[in-house]
Amino acid sequence: MEKLDNDPNFVSLRKYYAYKLQIRDDDEYFLLHFACLLQQYIVDMYVKLETQRLDFFRSRQEEIRQEFLLRIADAVATGETEGSKIGQRIILLSTFIGGPRNMKSKYIVAMTLV
Repeated sequence: MEKLDNDPNFVSLRKYYAYKLQIRDDDEYFLLHFACLLQQYIVDMYVKLETQRLDFFRSRQEEIRQEFLLRIADAVATGETEGSKIGQRIILLSTFIGGPRNMKSKYIVAMTLV
């Protein structure tokens, strides 16, 4: 995906849909006039984008797991006995908005400000 981002001819789904939803003075965009259809269209776009992001993480599990293997070894070395706390099927990075690691890092930042 990094190679595609550097390609000037590549447009990501997020950028494409952001462009489609912009209100422009010189162009009357008909979809913005249909309230319920617009809402459904936006929800469908959001689901498509989230599915694409999750597929990206699912396809990169080997790269992501290398980092977590060390953490699992550390957990075993410290005597962690509950398996549900060690490892997961799909690992989401802290850059995945709404994921547990992202929420934890945002919580830590918020608590440092208090």
